Amino acid sequence: MPRVDASKKLHKTGLQSMFFKFAKSIVFFGLMYFSLRYLGVAQHASLMIALIPLVLGVIGILAGQAFALTTLVFVGSALSVLLPPGYANGVDFVQKRFGHSSMLTVRDALQSAKDKVTMR
Repeated sequence: MPRVDASKKLHKTGLQSMFFKFAKSIVFFGLMYFSLRYLGVAQHASLMIALIPLVLGVIGILAGQAFALTTLVFVGSALSVLLPPGYANGVDFVQKRFGHSSMLTVRDALQSAKDKVTMR
């Protein structure tokens, strides 16, 4: 029986681990992107948000939290199928309910509230 060098075995295992880590990150990237698109988020915003689990998964920092966030978004989009038609699009629902969905509008509202507090 041929003897296997431990360093070659470790190298092969390391490459497999790296490949699976990258493949898992790609799957979570796609899951996040298409879940956000289904919820009605714009294409460029979905792409930027979906990069979070991809990048964090590849570098291995906070990957569990990024994958949990992806799972939460996916479950939310899957459960949105059960909602009545008026609530199917998440972006439209937020705009109707709160009057905005723009971060610029949110920033302006927060800044004006901060200015009111500091003026007193």
